[in-house]
Amino acid sequence: MASNSRPLSPHLQIYQPQITSVLSIMHRLT
Repeated sequence: MASNSRPLSPHLQIYQPQITSVLSIMHRLT
């Protein structure tokens, strides 16, 4: 379980800002 959480930690940190950006763009389009 610890091995699975290790690669997910950095991936989530890089994905979090991208998701917020996509959400902001989607909100602006609608």
